[in-house]
Amino acid sequence: MKPSLNLNENLLDKSKSYLVAVSYGPDSMALLFSLIHEGYKVEVAHVNYHQRDISDYEQSQLEQVCLQHDIALHILDVQAKPKGNFQDQARTIRYDFFKNVATENKLTAIITAHHADDDLETATMQMERKSLHDYYGIRPQSDWQGTPVIRPLLQTFKSTILHFCNELKIGFSVDVTNEKPTYTRNKIRLSLVSLSETDKRNQLKKIRERNLELETKMNEVSPLVVVKRFTLVQYLTLDVSSQFLYWLGKSKHEGIHFPITHSFLNKIQTICLSKKPNLRVPLLKGWWFEKAYEDGWVLSNSWVKPFRFQSHSRPSTISPLIQFHVKFFPKAFQHSFIRSPRGHDQYQIKDYKKTFRRLAIDWKMPLFLREIWPVVTNARGKILMIPRYQKNLANQANNWFEIVE
Repeated sequence: MKPSLNLNENLLDKSKSYLVAVSYGPDSMALLFSLIHEGYKVEVAHVNYHQRDISDYEQSQLEQVCLQHDIALHILDVQAKPKGNFQDQARTIRYDFFKNVATENKLTAIITAHHADDDLETATMQMERKSLHDYYGIRPQSDWQGTPVIRPLLQTFKSTILHFCNELKIGFSVDVTNEKPTYTRNKIRLSLVSLSETDKRNQLKKIRERNLELETKMNEVSPLVVVKRFTLVQYLTLDVSSQFLYWLGKSKHEGIHFPITHSFLNKIQTICLSKKPNLRVPLLKGWWFEKAYEDGWVLSNSWVKPFRFQSHSRPSTISPLIQFHVKFFPKAFQHSFIRSPRGHDQYQIKDYKKTFRRLAIDWKMPLFLREIWPVVTNARGKILMIPRYQKNLANQANNWFEIVE
């Protein structure tokens, strides 16, 4: 009976063309031959770092295989050793190359040979570090800077891969550095060698159950992610894992990236519990989290900018945070201006004056709104009106000037 790798064909489509990442190790060589035998259209990408004595030999052998099967081969020759963390830098070089090749040759996705043992190693390493994650192990599908990456061997163990290579007499070489306990992953790999496949499957089953729990939690926090405001009571009911997933989802939703660590979550928790009504925490340049009384906001500098315009020619929006709706202009306001507030602004209320700053405090206005709340003036700059702030601004039919969050 012909050996099989049990490819996850739900991830693949024979009408499309793929780029297979091949190092000439047993995993990627088995993957390549399996894809060829199953009738998939593929091209091959190989990176030669020249870090081992047999690097050039591996390249030449792969060239022969691709020539025999009439498969296009793309090679990246890396002469200079990557600086810093070699594994991280080499991975970036490798995937940038794969992405460029796939894009230039209009290939659907990159296919890699990560397998079940890799999946277990990754999940074990994540758990030992006790860091926060939205997924444990290796995803069957992901992307590299927008280019899809597919891993159809995650349900296949290394022993099956080696049996496949030996039965079909597929040439490959073994990177002996993978057996040295130099890197954390290698130490974990060596610690898992003694486990039977049954034990490994049981561990992977538990990991997948944990990932399903994380997926459920992410679905639960998703409604919070897509809005700019959440209530502190609502946030504080979330456990640490759900709080992490909220911030991860928020960063993806807004297209920003910052480290979401235990320390960061503790800081946000402390601020939410603080008796101070208004507090800010920078997230990264141009973005911050703001506690405003009972609410929390994730805000951008681009949403909080000074403005001034004639009331009849106002832009359709000045900020995603609030919108003005002018139904009509009373005669006294027909040549007025609308501008952002200034701290020293004074507004006449009956027979006394109050600064805008004092009014904002009395109204319990969030700090960010104090920078963009509309002030109506005449041409000489005299303040004609400062609309009253109310939490959860409501439309009122008798208002000629409405502000909607």
